Amino acid sequence: MTLSSFLRDYLYIPLGGNRKGRFYQNLNLLVTMLLGGLWHGASWSFILWGGLHGTFLMVNHSFQSLVNKYFKGESTNYPLVFLSWLLTFTLVVVAWVFFRATSFLSAIRILESMAKPKLAYSFDTIHPLFWNQGLHPEIGLLFCTLLGGIAFFLPNSNRIGEVIHQFCRQRITVQPVIIGMASTFSVLLIIINSLRTSTNTFIYFNF
Repeated sequence: MTLSSFLRDYLYIPLGGNRKGRFYQNLNLLVTMLLGGLWHGASWSFILWGGLHGTFLMVNHSFQSLVNKYFKGESTNYPLVFLSWLLTFTLVVVAWVFFRATSFLSAIRILESMAKPKLAYSFDTIHPLFWNQGLHPEIGLLFCTLLGGIAFFLPNSNRIGEVIHQFCRQRITVQPVIIGMASTFSVLLIIINSLRTSTNTFIYFNF
């Protein structure tokens, strides 16, 4: 059970989902996401985060209706797909700034820095990347490029899981091998994480 599944099954659908028309569908989306934001903590930043996502979902559903009407649901309109992806990615990144920022003021400052990056800085004068003090910007940019390529062009974890699940259903004999590989990989991750000199607090530790 993921948070998204919980919000859908125990809030959005009981509120009526999309069964009562477009207006109530949008209202249910907004209420669900507002409550999802409030679930993370009694903070206006979390409420704003949820409200932004609810608004984005409302706009998405309206936009999808226009696409189905004028493009007949055609998903191979690549310029439209790219623009939709770019807009979605940008809006989600903006919303997550409010989720992670310690205050509204810091969130605004982060957004201002994102909108007006100081590109005139050289690699010698730029501040070390904040997630790992001392990491050279060149290495950081390389990591961002490689990880961005993986995130944008390769299947996501849900899709990979679906493929593996379907493969195991078709070939029962490989199930023990897959389970063994997954268990070994999980144990290795636990060992590697336990040997790290520094640890990061789990994002939901205080929730």
